Amino acid sequence: MNEHRKILESILKDNYKNILDLGSGKTSMSFLLERFKESKITGICYPGDNRKTDKIKEECVGKYELMELDICKKSLDKEFDLILCHLLFGEAVKFGNTVKDMASKVFNLNGEKILVVDYLEDPEIDFELLISVAISKGYYIIKKEIFKKEQAEEYSSFIGENYIAILFKRIDKKQ
Repeated sequence: MNEHRKILESILKDNYKNILDLGSGKTSMSFLLERFKESKITGICYPGDNRKTDKIKEECVGKYELMELDICKKSLDKEFDLILCHLLFGEAVKFGNTVKDMASKVFNLNGEKILVVDYLEDPEIDFELLISVAISKGYYIIKKEIFKKEQAEEYSSFIGENYIAILFKRIDKKQ
């Protein structure tokens, strides 16, 4: 089992019926399809991001809806039990968005829980800002964990040595 799957498995203990996989990739989609066989899964990739869409279509067999859209430019009116943001915020800048705009859009979606998994060292991601936006939109942290990578990975602007996973839950407005 690869590192990403271990992280997702250790954090996602509950069952979810309706899942949104933002920034969907082969790893997250295949994990979700295997772990949540009875769930309705929607994957969203940036328009024209064939490196992801082709692999998902080719290698992920299962019941899912794959959409190509930029979540910062279009909203979804659906309700989700879980929204997974697996390496989403690090890619926001690559596709012309800011982390602040992405966080605002993500935490405005109708999700009961939101899981953010990204590189702790990514200089583009301001995790304090992300958490601040989440809190301002009615979410609180139920789990925050750092996972050491088995082997450091070099990117153009940083060396990824750790993943951070933050699980948010929406404050129940009925309380």
